[in-house]
Amino acid sequence: MGATMMGGDHNTKKTMARAQESVWSTPRGSHMLPMEHGCIWSWLGFIFCVSICTAQLPFNPTGQPNDVVVTTSSSIYVSTNVSGSGRVYRLNGSLVQQEVLQFPSGIAVLRIALSSDQSKLIVWVSNGSCIAYNAGNLSKGSVGTFQNVQVAGNNNVALVSAPVSGGGNSFYVGSSNGTVILIGQYGLDGTAGSVSRTSGNLFSVTASTFTRNWYGGFVAGSYTYFVVFDVFPSPGPGVRVLRVCNNYNETSIAAMYELYLNCFVDGFDFMNARITGASLVSYPMSSGGPYEDRLVIGIFNTIDGSVTTLFSTWPMPGPVIKLTWTSGQNYVYAITSTSVVQVPIEQCSSFTDCLSCLANVNPLCGWCTVEQKCSRRSQCQNSTVSARWVQGSTSQCLSNTSVTPTTFTLERPTNITLTISSGLPSPLTGESFLCLMSTGNGVLISVPCSQVNQTTFTSNITGAISQLKAPKLVVNFSFASSFLNISFAMSSNSLTAYNCPLFPSCSSCLQTDGVCGWCNVEKRCTAVNSSCSNFISVTPAGGQTYSDVCPSLLNGSYLLPVAVNRPLVLNTKNLPPLAPGYLYYCRIQLSIIPTLLYVPANYINSTSISCLYTAAQISLPVGTTAMLANISLIWTNSGTVVYPIDPLGVIQVTLYSCSASSVTSCTSCLAVNIGTGYGCGWCGGTSRCVEPETCPSFTNQLLLNCPSPVLSSVTPSSGPFGGGTRLTITGTDLGVTVGDIANVTVGGVNCSVQPDGFKPGAQFMCVTGNYSYGGMPQTVPISVTMRSGSVATAQYTYVRPSISSVFPKSGPMAGGTNVTIEGMSLNVGNGLKGVLLNGAMCVILQSSLTQVNCTSSAQNVTGVGVVTVYIDNEVTINNAVTFEYTNNPNYALVSPVRIIPAGGIILTFNGTYLNVSQKALLVINGMTSPCNQTFTTLKCYAPPLGSNPIGSSLSPGVDYTIVMDGAPGPVGDPLKIAVVPNPNFTSINSADQKQIIGSVKSIIIIGANVLSVELAEISVTVGGEECVINRDLVTSTALSCSPPNLMAVNASYNVTVSAGLSLVYNVGFLQYISYGSGGSIERPFPISSVFPKSGPMAGGTNVTIEGMSLNVGNGVKRVLLNGAICVILQSSLTQVNCTSSAQNVTGVGVVTVYIDNEVTINNAVTFEYTNNPNYALVSPVRTIPAGGIILTFNGTYLNVSQKALLVINGMTSPCNQTFTTLKCYAPPLGSNPIGSSLSPGVDYTIVMDGAPGPVGDPLKIAVVPNPNFTSINSADQKQIIGSVKSIIIIGANVLSVELAEISVTVGGEECVINRDLVTSTALSCSPPNLMAVNASYNVTVSAGLSLVYNVGFLQYISYGSGGSIERPFPVAAVVGGAGGGGVLVVVVVVVVIVIISVVVYGRSSRRKNAQVASLLMQMESMESAMADECKRAFTELQTDLHDVASVQDKNYPFRDFQTFAMRFLFPSASDDHIVLKPVQFNKGLEEDPALRQLRTFKHLLLDKKFLLTMIRTLEAQEGSFALQDRCNFASMLMIALQHELPYATDILIALLSDLMRTSASKSHPKLLLRRTESVAEKLLGNWLCFLLFPFILEHAGEPLFILFRAIKSQLDKGPVDVITGEARNSLSEEKLLRQHLDADVVEGVVDTGTDNLIPIRLLASDTTTQAKEKILDALYKNCPTSNRPQLTGVDLELKRGNAGISLRDHDESNERDGEWIQINTLGHYKLDQMSKAYLDNPKNPQPRFSLLPRHQRPVSMTSFDTIGTIISNMSAQSSRISLMSDGPRVYHLVKPEAAQSGQEGEQRHGKIVSEVFLTRLLATKRIIQPYVDDLFNAVFCIPRGKPLPKPIKYLFDFLDLQAADMGITDPEVLHTWKTNSLPLRFWVNVIKNPDFVFDIHKSATVDSCLSVISQAYIDACSTSEAKYSKDTPSSKLLYVNEVRGYKTHIQQYYNTIQSLPKMEKMEMDEYLQEGTQANQQYFVSESALYELAKYGVMYSAEVVAALSEDGLTDTVQTFEEVVNGLNPEH
Repeated sequence: MGATMMGGDHNTKKTMARAQESVWSTPRGSHMLPMEHGCIWSWLGFIFCVSICTAQLPFNPTGQPNDVVVTTSSSIYVSTNVSGSGRVYRLNGSLVQQEVLQFPSGIAVLRIALSSDQSKLIVWVSNGSCIAYNAGNLSKGSVGTFQNVQVAGNNNVALVSAPVSGGGNSFYVGSSNGTVILIGQYGLDGTAGSVSRTSGNLFSVTASTFTRNWYGGFVAGSYTYFVVFDVFPSPGPGVRVLRVCNNYNETSIAAMYELYLNCFVDGFDFMNARITGASLVSYPMSSGGPYEDRLVIGIFNTIDGSVTTLFSTWPMPGPVIKLTWTSGQNYVYAITSTSVVQVPIEQCSSFTDCLSCLANVNPLCGWCTVEQKCSRRSQCQNSTVSARWVQGSTSQCLSNTSVTPTTFTLERPTNITLTISSGLPSPLTGESFLCLMSTGNGVLISVPCSQVNQTTFTSNITGAISQLKAPKLVVNFSFASSFLNISFAMSSNSLTAYNCPLFPSCSSCLQTDGVCGWCNVEKRCTAVNSSCSNFISVTPAGGQTYSDVCPSLLNGSYLLPVAVNRPLVLNTKNLPPLAPGYLYYCRIQLSIIPTLLYVPANYINSTSISCLYTAAQISLPVGTTAMLANISLIWTNSGTVVYPIDPLGVIQVTLYSCSASSVTSCTSCLAVNIGTGYGCGWCGGTSRCVEPETCPSFTNQLLLNCPSPVLSSVTPSSGPFGGGTRLTITGTDLGVTVGDIANVTVGGVNCSVQPDGFKPGAQFMCVTGNYSYGGMPQTVPISVTMRSGSVATAQYTYVRPSISSVFPKSGPMAGGTNVTIEGMSLNVGNGLKGVLLNGAMCVILQSSLTQVNCTSSAQNVTGVGVVTVYIDNEVTINNAVTFEYTNNPNYALVSPVRIIPAGGIILTFNGTYLNVSQKALLVINGMTSPCNQTFTTLKCYAPPLGSNPIGSSLSPGVDYTIVMDGAPGPVGDPLKIAVVPNPNFTSINSADQKQIIGSVKSIIIIGANVLSVELAEISVTVGGEECVINRDLVTSTALSCSPPNLMAVNASYNVTVSAGLSLVYNVGFLQYISYGSGGSIERPFPISSVFPKSGPMAGGTNVTIEGMSLNVGNGVKRVLLNGAICVILQSSLTQVNCTSSAQNVTGVGVVTVYIDNEVTINNAVTFEYTNNPNYALVSPVRTIPAGGIILTFNGTYLNVSQKALLVINGMTSPCNQTFTTLKCYAPPLGSNPIGSSLSPGVDYTIVMDGAPGPVGDPLKIAVVPNPNFTSINSADQKQIIGSVKSIIIIGANVLSVELAEISVTVGGEECVINRDLVTSTALSCSPPNLMAVNASYNVTVSAGLSLVYNVGFLQYISYGSGGSIERPFPVAAVVGGAGGGGVLVVVVVVVVIVIISVVVYGRSSRRKNAQVASLLMQMESMESAMADECKRAFTELQTDLHDVASVQDKNYPFRDFQTFAMRFLFPSASDDHIVLKPVQFNKGLEEDPALRQLRTFKHLLLDKKFLLTMIRTLEAQEGSFALQDRCNFASMLMIALQHELPYATDILIALLSDLMRTSASKSHPKLLLRRTESVAEKLLGNWLCFLLFPFILEHAGEPLFILFRAIKSQLDKGPVDVITGEARNSLSEEKLLRQHLDADVVEGVVDTGTDNLIPIRLLASDTTTQAKEKILDALYKNCPTSNRPQLTGVDLELKRGNAGISLRDHDESNERDGEWIQINTLGHYKLDQMSKAYLDNPKNPQPRFSLLPRHQRPVSMTSFDTIGTIISNMSAQSSRISLMSDGPRVYHLVKPEAAQSGQEGEQRHGKIVSEVFLTRLLATKRIIQPYVDDLFNAVFCIPRGKPLPKPIKYLFDFLDLQAADMGITDPEVLHTWKTNSLPLRFWVNVIKNPDFVFDIHKSATVDSCLSVISQAYIDACSTSEAKYSKDTPSSKLLYVNEVRGYKTHIQQYYNTIQSLPKMEKMEMDEYLQEGTQANQQYFVSESALYELAKYGVMYSAEVVAALSEDGLTDTVQTFEEVVNGLNPEH
């Protein structure tokens, strides 16, 4: 290996270029490797990433080469020279600079080297010295200097460090000049020859003249080598190596030993020495070749330097001077004149397979066989073991694994053999090799295998293949180590496995390479040579294919009219005759609308069959004449077995209808046949296009038989006389083809008929000719003559366009002028074709009858010409209307030559023709501004440029141009204009701010960049008057101006500076004053007062000084209070405000004010400094978060400050002050600050001016909870007048405040507190005695200023009869929905109140107070007993929602419509319901006659009178036509009418109308549709099911599924009892687990057999079945349940290494308790302990689970638990426990009997009632509430951006109309109707049953939660206000608050729907017609018809009687025929 560089001086490079020409003859290598990621280190300190790492060095003007060395710790040292000053940089391994060593100017660094122990850095500098530094810390300075180092020449030196025998460091210096080579060895103590050497440590060799460049050196073995490049006459220039033996003297060049890089050194492989770490030889290559400026890593020819093997090349930022690398051999470092480059020495990991890895031949790379990676040997585990890490020949790759046999069938399983040519690597101790089978989709399955010998394995794959359940699998095989999950040695061929019984058809069965065959009678696939009837098989060698022997339907295209009876004959092959009991059916699958139709078929022979299609079985969509359908053939034995006949290709039938709505005339009818072969014709009797079977006067050939044509419209209706107008003529019977139109004339002039645009019978186009019969508009006839001779006419008008004016009349030659042309009839005919201005095109923008707008194009000459307008073939010219092209505008000068970013200054451009354009726009840097134009001048305001563009990026300026119509700018480079900073003006010079009237002087305004604009752009005003600028006194930072002279005395005027239009600055005010007496400015008067007159020594007092003329001159300069500075805040003529500073002594002194040089004192105005305030006591010693209580502080001098503020925890409150006392209201503290973080309290202080607080630690005050008062004791709520007694008020934290802070009032009168009867949870007070009888008074409790509680009412009553009042009942606890904490308090208070009530009324008033105190103690005891459970509930209530599993995957498991509708229509139906298969007639009925009767019966059902009569008759049979029959009839009717949804809707509306009239007559209109007691009510639900399913898919389905997932996730977070279904986190009280069970979490992973371990979170209380379900949920997420493995089909195994134990619900280890047996849980297997041990110490094993297919494991296995104890060997048989009723009783978490009695709860919780666990309902509700809201909004909102579903609007409109017709005005009735029809009838059913919509498993626990949510929705739809009590179910109480909001929302929803435009029946019918076919493919309507017909047969007598009564005689006869034909008894 070598490295290629470029370096050395210029002459050397030229010489080397000649010597290395052979290198460039080598073509660029094709083995270029991808570059690895790296970083560039910038000398300026930043890093950015490229393919390699580069550090850029400073520019080196001296030309001295740089040097680079690297330590083992990856520190890189780089030397460089900048302007003659040497520098050494230390970088880290990422090329980030760590430190720099800089030498004085003139001292350059020549070479650097590291000592052999890498502790010292030796630097060779240009003054001849070698200096040593500590390598790790250059900044500490040198540790030694070698002054006597001798060299032959300073500029050609190499340094090499070498160890000294016995230890120590030395270095060699090698150098040469033209004739001398000088090499010396030096010790690091600075003395030459200090190492062990007898004499002569310096030698020199004199040779003939030569050039020798010293590049570096290295140490290898006991030698030191110098690498040089020599230019010798012979053998020529090249790289040489000089070897010096360490530690002895050599005196001759011969003894020194020289290499020319073409031999080995004493057996030491020099090339290999470089690879293993000594150094890298570097030498330059010539420029211009393939490797110019690239670093090359590879193997080189040592003679000519050519590249033998290329590993990689890297781009360099310049010629490389030197190379080195890390001793760890990871990176190579190259240095150029500007950079340090770091590149990887190898790229093994870039090779992804063994062949490419070994083909790379990089000696550092090899293939790690077992780990399947290319790496160094050190990076491969156990690489020294045979064949685990290979190098060299690619034959060592384990890729030649073969599989025999290559086919396999499950019915005849055989073992397979895997043969490996070279054998597997040797296994390690405990290691084995696994056989893996790959199915091609990335899944690897471990299969059992046995090793026969080193190269052969056998395997039984029967179990694996059967498990995959696929008819055909192509699999490959590989191996993997039992220690690693990485497969290797993939087989070179595949095995194809067949499971013959899974092939569904003959064709698929026989395409199995002869492995499977077909049983033609049994219709099944089996292995070849199996016994069955009429066995068919083919062999590949026999030349037969499946199409030769299988029954097949041949490829073909067919026509079938849908409106007539016409058999369809299909071509077949090998079709067998029908066997007894079998039928053939043609199955027609429509393409446009998803419809599936079964048509009976008659067998003709083996090559043909006839489909017996009858009329109207298929309806085409509205507006459609034909559609394609796929047709297939099946045979069936009455629906039990359906077998498809194999199609040979795609067999399509075109379904068409001649009478489609688009065919409206005879000729258009005949045109339908063209190219289609339909055979349609015109029926003259009915004037319709029909099939021949339906009309006796059928015409399909002779056009002569069609009516005469009729013209209906001509477009356009007018055009120019010149013609050329393309007319579109429409009408009827205008020909079958365009050739049927013989002639068309317009005003007698031929109109040329065009072949395009022809629509048979309805439309054609023609182009008018030139009409030259007049100049005025003329209306002429259009005559159309048909080939048949018939004629049709219409009218058309010829007009003459004209031009009257053009504006503007001129424009530049460049064009771009917006021109307006006016005239008449300018867009007749087909409109304007073109406009010319003086012969040049004008691009049309828009046109009308009277005006044309266009843009002029360029013209190459100037001149005047006419305006020409082209309309069709008409050319319009007015010689008086002309347009002139003028010279283009030209400008060449701009003044001024700069702008500012703000813009707004005037730029003047000079030129010519500057006013010929319509407008001119100045564009600078993309910003525009308009210009004023004259012929020679443009004046433009510069536009603002946005953000300041000044900077180097805009140098020398910004682009500008002037847009003048289309005229170009000046020729040349882009025009530039300089951008200078905006001028800025800040203030008026302070000395000029006051002016003396009559002696006004110039003022100076301070600014910056003043000269950025012309002075003409700047204006200054004083009070709106001009301040004249003194032009000679303007600089870049200021300007001078003369203000106006006459101003009002003592007035201040605003001074404003404007620069251009954009910049305006208010720079201050100018004040005008008058002279005082004596001819001078007025003297300030003495100060008059000061307030306050005293303040503390600490200062901080806000002082106000009053007087006169206090801010004249330049204003107040200073104020002293008793000699101390008072910091000025603000001043005016009469007042100064300042803050006192600190003073170190007390006392009184005068107040002094300084104004300019004036000192103002008034001896009567003094200020006193007093002692600082001091306080040392606070009472009380606590506060509350609400604040408002009084805190008292004692001290001295507490009133000397102006104010005192109490500050607690950052919140403030004022205090009342006396000399010795402060009384402060505690401030509110915001959120409750109570907690350990504030222990022992919160900080407080008192701010009193600047006075400091007490010395010491920060003052603290405790914070206790706010007192809280909730209610009056129920027994005290009534008082007897004259015998008023104390009342008890219940609360909490009562003692948090002093009793003095608490007051109680009754009706505003004081209730005197009994101080001895106050506890932390209650207080007693005596209410006032005199009150009005039977009056109620509000009782209010106040605590401090902030807290006021209304705790209830006190009622005063008189004695009743008997002298006593009625005893009140205890108050019941009501659970609200507001929050969990409130519920807990209510539960506690209820218990307490009940106890107090009983005691109070059983005791005399004398002992009452004492008993109250005792009871309060009992109350506190009960609160303590319940605390644990209450805290637990509170914690759950505060839990965030992030634990609920989010559904990020939008692939929801929706069911198809068939399954959804079946579950909705037939909730208990099976998967083979009768409507899903062909009709099955009762015995005794022949199929064909029965089918004909069914079709007749369908026609009867389509008779509205018959169907309504039949339904009413059946419903009248109340005794026999039960509720189940009504529902079944409605569902069958919906399916039977699925093809006729508009008709089904009419029937539904009629039935509902009957039902509503009946309901209204019974005076119970609100009960309408509440239950399902009629066919109409069930039919309404079915109708919504059919029509709202798309809305569910698009809108409501997603939130419903997310809600289901949220409920399930929340349930899974806590224990769920598998026996009772009770859950800790239930939403339903019915399914609430009312015991406390610790839910210890088991954190584990699921082993999927791949590298991917899925984390899983289980509970110790989970059974193994529950754990399996959670694991399957994690693995399959949103996968449909039906596609998942069944729980009963998999076993759960706990893995431990390669072994594992099976976890089961029942085995011999189940815990027993008498007759009870507990189901095994994960806690039973100690998995919670294993999980906790792992979390505490990751070195412990984590629970690792896997799911295995049941019965695919060894029958018996030794198992162990997580503690390591051997359990036992057990088989599946012995582990089962009988669960029969007479066997042991099984429970999971709670024994069912214990759960009912509550015994277990009482044992665990003492006397705590189980209702305390109801708070768990609130916790669960809170977590899932957002998802409940989302679903509500999805169901009861109109989707954003989408219309309301039309069925809902149509239904609600119907209900509104019915209410109006019936005179119902009560809005609640209408609201109830809508609620009963949509939310209750449909949405509640869907929400309670999400398994209708999704393929999911819904447990009973989930169902109970959904029932609660559904109940909330039901309550929300009610208009009545519910009343709640203790007996109200919790399911209603949970959602009390939400229901109120929902009610309002639903009312708005109903109102919004009502406000929408009414939906017309036609619109609804179109919608139903579009969707009527959407669901037809799922149901067999004939089967539903037959079920309906059975009801007709059953009640035929009653139906006949009803029909006769209605006079439907003809219908009676038809109905009786149907009954007789379908009644097997007839």
